[in-house]
Amino acid sequence: MSAAYDHATQTARDYYNSDDADRFYEQVWGGEDIHVGLYQHDDEPIRDASERTVSHMASRIGSLGAGHTVLDIGSGYGGAARKLAKRFGCKVRCVNLSEAENERNRKLTKEAGLAGLISVED
Repeated sequence: MSAAYDHATQTARDYYNSDDADRFYEQVWGGEDIHVGLYQHDDEPIRDASERTVSHMASRIGSLGAGHTVLDIGSGYGGAARKLAKRFGCKVRCVNLSEAENERNRKLTKEAGLAGLISVED
């Protein structure tokens, strides 16, 4: 289904759907999370610092469990969603504007055995 987007949204979609952006985020960020990282030292890999960001956010969540649903807006490749679903058993609804990222999110989620807990929507 095709939707009409405003200029700014379409520009962002075009960027995040491009092969160049997808390769960059896969190779530099590691293809799981696309977050600004919490760095422990100057030469730490982006992937490690990005993963630390997700872990830190998850550690600050209070009571979250199987009866809850989390909305992950701008979910990218779904790394945070998979971490939350695996750690807490909660459902996660991923909403993201990139079809390329959503496709990888679905693939990684299925491979992780979490497709029953995570939905991915444009």
